[in-house]
Amino acid sequence: MLAAPLLLAAALAPADAPTPPPDAAVSDAGELQGEWEVVSLVRSGRDQTADVRGFRWEFAGVSHVITCGNATTPPVTVRVNAACDPRRVDTENEPHKTTCGIFRRVGDTLQWADDVSGGGGRPSSFESAPGVAVWTLRRVKK
Repeated sequence: MLAAPLLLAAALAPADAPTPPPDAAVSDAGELQGEWEVVSLVRSGRDQTADVRGFRWEFAGVSHVITCGNATTPPVTVRVNAACDPRRVDTENEPHKTTCGIFRRVGDTLQWADDVSGGGGRPSSFESAPGVAVWTLRRVKK
């Protein structure tokens, strides 16, 4: 007798969501696309905004470059995991060095915190701490 109600419950239960492809959660950098101007930088507790005045970040597809005047950094690969809170971001440069970070976007403001210690850790908040750079950026309107 117990089997019938269990069978009915199993038949009426919602189906599991399809399993996304392995990189689906870490590849979408869609909300970062476009050009952003640096508003501030606090690195390891020190305000370094004056050092980055005029810098712009540009995201196109899964690439990211930083420009200042006529100088542009080599592109880095950006991998986003939007399923986490805060959202996780990893950037990988040419010799395959990965920097781990987090970000949040509210309207046209982007906060980005990443590990600059070289230890491979990931910040847990947007508070400046030793070995952490916290950037605030504003979307450039075209």
